[in-house]
Amino acid sequence: MKSLDQVAQDLGVHKNTIMKLIRNGDLDAITIKGGNPANKLFVMKDELERYETGKELETSGLLTKQEFAHKCGVVPKTVDSWVCKGRLQKAKMIGRCAYYNEEDTKEFL
Repeated sequence: MKSLDQVAQDLGVHKNTIMKLIRNGDLDAITIKGGNPANKLFVMKDELERYETGKELETSGLLTKQEFAHKCGVVPKTVDSWVCKGRLQKAKMIGRCAYYNEEDTKEFL
């Protein structure tokens, strides 16, 4: 069993992101009686593993902005510019992280 702070640290996100995942039903938590709501929510280790495995499946075949930029030989800020100009579409957003289709790199090489 892990606290929300521990789960946030494991996933590399803010505690509020974990609360949002719980509210959206993407991550299950158990409640233990206590004062502050954040202090009484806990995530079981097997549930955390299930979430991480699902996230990996969702992003398989996709590239992060840094990976996409590296494949195209540009800096990540250039990828942001392409998105703003409508030259590139994000394939998926998970939290604040955008993922791009690897096939799209061919257009920018």
